[in-house]
Amino acid sequence: MHKSQFDKEWPYLISIIISLTAGILSLYIIRRNHTLLDTLSLPPASMSFWLFRVIWTILLILLGYSAALIYITYTYRRENALALYAAQLMFLCLWSVFFFHLKLYFFSLIIGLFLIFLTLCSGISFYKIQKKAGLVQLIYLLWLCYCCFLNFDIMLHN
Repeated sequence: MHKSQFDKEWPYLISIIISLTAGILSLYIIRRNHTLLDTLSLPPASMSFWLFRVIWTILLILLGYSAALIYITYTYRRENALALYAAQLMFLCLWSVFFFHLKLYFFSLIIGLFLIFLTLCSGISFYKIQKKAGLVQLIYLLWLCYCCFLNFDIMLHN
């Protein structure tokens, strides 16, 4: 039986939508506190909020793509890898609550560090299944390290 183009592409589409939904949920959480960054002492290595949103959007699309690569690969490791990925998305939203809504920078840093750990585990798991998917996780891991550096600096100076 021949699969239609949609049958081949739907895992990517659904996975990217799920990933972007986590980003939209995070934006919804911070909607009332979106000007918070304007009131904080930011490190010199920080960037404008609009650029952050662009980079996050690109990363979330790439993460959705990498999760779809895992989803379409039939292996016994797939479920564990996708569970780690789902935990990453949940902790990303949780970080937004602690940083922007509650303004608990120390706890948001702890969540961020745990998110780095989850991403490292997820990246290793993804890499064992599909190398390209694991490399996307590595890019995200580097971004999270940068974000945790910013979080740490904000915690120290605010």
